[in-house]
Amino acid sequence: MALVFGGDNEAIAFEIAEHTPLKVIVFETSENKVKKLREAWQGTGLYGGKITIQHTDSYNALPITSDVANVVVVNTADRSSADEVIRLIKPKGYGVLKREKVQYADWLAAAKNIWQVSHTKNEVVEVLSKAPHDSTGEWSHQYGLPNNSAFGGESLWGSTTTNDFEIQWMGRPGPRFQTDRSGRKPSPLAVNGKMFVQGRERIIAVDAYNGSVFWSKEIPGLSRMNIIRDCSNWSADDNYVYIAHQSNLLKINNSNGNMTNIVPVTEDVDLMETDWGYISLLNDNIIGTSIPKGSNYTNYYGGEGWYDKQSGPLAHQVVSFSMFAKKKDGNDNIWEYKKPKSHIINSTITITDNQICFVESRNSGFKLSDEGRAGPKIFKNTFLVSLNPDTGKVNWEKPLQVQPGLAAFFMAGSSDRIVIVSSYEGMYYIYNHDSKTGDFVWENQLKWPANHHGAHFSKPAIVGNRLIVKPGIFKLDTGELLEQEVPKAGHGCASYALTEQSAFYRGYSVTQFNFDTDKFTQWERLRPDCWLSTIPAQGMILSPEAGGGCSCGNWLETSMVFAPKSRAPITYLYENEEFMDTLSINIKTKDGNFNTLFYTLDGSEPTKRSTQYKKPIVINKNTTLKSIIYVDKSGREASYVRTRNFTRLRPEPTITALPELNNGKWSFSMERKGNSGEIHFTTDGTTPSLNSPKYRNPVAISDNTLVRAITFWKEGNEVLKSEENSLEVIIPELIDAVNIDAIPGIIRNYYKNNGKTGNELPDLGAMVPKKSDLVNEIDLATFDQDKMYGLRFKGYINIPTDGMYTFSNVTAAAFSTVYLSDENILETKPGAGDQSVVVPLKKGLHALMADYFVGNEAQGINLKLQGPNMKNAAIPAELLYHSK
Repeated sequence: MALVFGGDNEAIAFEIAEHTPLKVIVFETSENKVKKLREAWQGTGLYGGKITIQHTDSYNALPITSDVANVVVVNTADRSSADEVIRLIKPKGYGVLKREKVQYADWLAAAKNIWQVSHTKNEVVEVLSKAPHDSTGEWSHQYGLPNNSAFGGESLWGSTTTNDFEIQWMGRPGPRFQTDRSGRKPSPLAVNGKMFVQGRERIIAVDAYNGSVFWSKEIPGLSRMNIIRDCSNWSADDNYVYIAHQSNLLKINNSNGNMTNIVPVTEDVDLMETDWGYISLLNDNIIGTSIPKGSNYTNYYGGEGWYDKQSGPLAHQVVSFSMFAKKKDGNDNIWEYKKPKSHIINSTITITDNQICFVESRNSGFKLSDEGRAGPKIFKNTFLVSLNPDTGKVNWEKPLQVQPGLAAFFMAGSSDRIVIVSSYEGMYYIYNHDSKTGDFVWENQLKWPANHHGAHFSKPAIVGNRLIVKPGIFKLDTGELLEQEVPKAGHGCASYALTEQSAFYRGYSVTQFNFDTDKFTQWERLRPDCWLSTIPAQGMILSPEAGGGCSCGNWLETSMVFAPKSRAPITYLYENEEFMDTLSINIKTKDGNFNTLFYTLDGSEPTKRSTQYKKPIVINKNTTLKSIIYVDKSGREASYVRTRNFTRLRPEPTITALPELNNGKWSFSMERKGNSGEIHFTTDGTTPSLNSPKYRNPVAISDNTLVRAITFWKEGNEVLKSEENSLEVIIPELIDAVNIDAIPGIIRNYYKNNGKTGNELPDLGAMVPKKSDLVNEIDLATFDQDKMYGLRFKGYINIPTDGMYTFSNVTAAAFSTVYLSDENILETKPGAGDQSVVVPLKKGLHALMADYFVGNEAQGINLKLQGPNMKNAAIPAELLYHSK
């Protein structure tokens, strides 16, 4: 993309459009000139596709995102600031300043962000070359880098929520390009300003910063699915994309899509037909493996194409016979590693700390399945192996004692550790080894959150000293499980990618969880695929469309890329951007240095004359916090600014919907939200003011009453108020007690073998109880170890005094219905949480019946009661009766 300032540059704009692959956007302040150029270019066949012109009110604030243009053309220093031009140039892009009697020295000297570019000039033009942003990562392999850490070096420090990002671009590829989202296919790649996406038998290359399509290439038969039990089929460097396709490796120029070489896989010495399995890039070498021909998973249709099984044929591992290295520009092997009757588990191949590591099975009695894959016996007689990447010689090898990874088996590495995760029968088994020696360091375990929707496929991800096996976060060096967890945030059926501060993954939609704030936010309606399709790389969050075929909601189904609004290495730590009374804000810097950190609270631009940050900032009103930090950039001073808006809420008071009855007198209550302000109210229909009564205690009433209330705050000479809340408080009619002879205790009936599945409450009244007895409590603790049974408690409750009584049912894992005076007052279902109801009752006996049906576990279910002079607790034994 090329941006041209001014319609008077029409000649060079048209020349760029006609003779380069760049699309050109010209910005012009004159509406008449915009109209004339549109008409002139319309007949060329290029307008609307290769070139367009847009009207703008000012060249100093073009309505276009930052870091977007390969080239920005300027011919005068009078129209715009140098900072605006620098803002628009993408990393590794250029600003072209046409000289033509124009001097740019003062113009450039006034730029605050001149440190972002280098400056050269000749007699015709001056050129600004923009450097990549600091701590920009790449995603050259399936999990970022060859170490499988899911961290590609991307910082994005300080961008702690999705609101800290803005849309960089949206567009291709769309859903038709992709297979269904469910196949657990290879991740996108992103290097050298380009993003590569693998679709249905094709790949596409787009500009990561503006979405322009470089090329799209169809590769018949290209498909690799179920990466969970395999490895990816591609990787990339700055110049080429390498794709393992059947028995060959395709080397494709990543600028134009031309195929420059086809490298055959190393054949098996036993003359077994082989395909190319693993592909990685290390320095000038290609690392690959040979796998049984056709053993890769390729199906992505239907339930089988989801690969969500815990075990069985669709969970079998893809394995390699041998590993080899070739030069990037050659076809011959540099070395080959192969051990007879041994198999390398593809999902464990990890390159870290200048060595190639993997888990190898040396089970001599093992046989592959008819599909050429490895079943459970692959996990017998396993070894952790390290190879020298230059020679293929064994550095060290260690026998392993690990649980069989029937659901999944992963490995990842850091500079000094190797982590194996085996997923097996409800548990993650985590093993940590020293990467330099292979020696065992520690092990730990973690329960699966669930056995479906990918909750049993958490792979190890590493950034700094954090090891993530979702939802758990461990200390990498010691294995200590931290209290902090990565929240599910929705379906959670996919893997995750890391920056220095955050994890990005599929929750209900694309989700960011920040380690420092311990909060997650989401881009609503943006659905990634079921494994890994949203990645942090090139200084942004890249989320190519991958959710096609998802029936779970109304998704956008377009590729979207998000760039941080600020790249300031500043993090704000606080409870919430909206607060009640006061809010404390801590500021954290990436290097821990606050000497050059200054801030303002009134929205003005901070400078070195502003307040220096030394301690937490406490605010009590709407505030725009702006912080600036000064850093050294190769001898030049640079500055970054981060802004956050905070809003003080002034909510209206709450009026209780139901009145209370105490000692024969009715009253209503109100509650102030927050710790400041005073409630003023009226009961005569008038609007409350500061002259109206203040609320202190429950207010007595004798009839139905309209209550109107407002919270007021006095702050200096200013009086602020909330919205008004109004409610008509209705005095209910008390339910009469029954006159019956009753004695202490309640009857409990036990039902079994009712044929129900645990998904509904059966009609216990139509069944014959297996057992009946008399008890003095409504509780299921006696049956904690039982499953699939029903209980009915039937009798009376003796209400001690007239009043309002709250019944609540704690039923974490049971269906229940509670009847009072023959009326259904309360129903609960598993997972619904505590349910309650308020009932007006007269003193005396009231018929009570509580039905329960338990599927798998009861977890100490009981019925609670709260009323006048009674705290919320299990119904006391002295209140439970049954008829004689």
